[in-house]
Amino acid sequence: MIKFLGILIDDKLSFKDHINSVICKINGLNGMLYRRRDYIPLTCRRSLYFALVNPRIQYGIEIYGKTTLQFLQPLHIACNRVLRTLQGQSRFCNVKQLYINFNILPVHQLYKYSVCKMIYKCFNYSGVMSNAIRDIFKSLQSNHSYHTRLSNTGYIFSSANRVYFKSYVYDLVLIWNQIPIHIRNSQSLNLFSKHYKSYLSNAC
Repeated sequence: MIKFLGILIDDKLSFKDHINSVICKINGLNGMLYRRRDYIPLTCRRSLYFALVNPRIQYGIEIYGKTTLQFLQPLHIACNRVLRTLQGQSRFCNVKQLYINFNILPVHQLYKYSVCKMIYKCFNYSGVMSNAIRDIFKSLQSNHSYHTRLSNTGYIFSSANRVYFKSYVYDLVLIWNQIPIHIRNSQSLNLFSKHYKSYLSNAC
């Protein structure tokens, strides 16, 4: 196992060790918040989540979020726990409501949200993403000068290749193509983010 740019990478690319590291940090924060919960104003609690917890989950999620549900589920449970602490709820509360209250996404949906924002930037904002990442998705884009039923839909073609079917890019292509066309064709990143986040929230 090695650590590269803050991401723990194991020989099987399962990211189990990295996720466990994030869980340990979140659990430590949850213990600290739980002991002081009576002194934290309700108006500050969401800000505390975004200051202390969300950055640890968000960092590198475009990479580690592709792992299996088996490894991702414990992180989801850790997030539920800290949300219950900050919102003063019991373990029997409605978990979906915890995320709605803070206007955030569960970790498996946050992965989709993050990678699709990355793809949107590749298509619509020159110079924001690296050329290496941008060219991967631009080369698969369906936009062209002649009219077909897929032109101007933002659809990404999949390559008919066994190796490609097992790749990281193929997983992202599937996620992107599941987004409704009107969201894929949003006129700005802010609109795309707003509509796609709402779409994912309703799908939870």
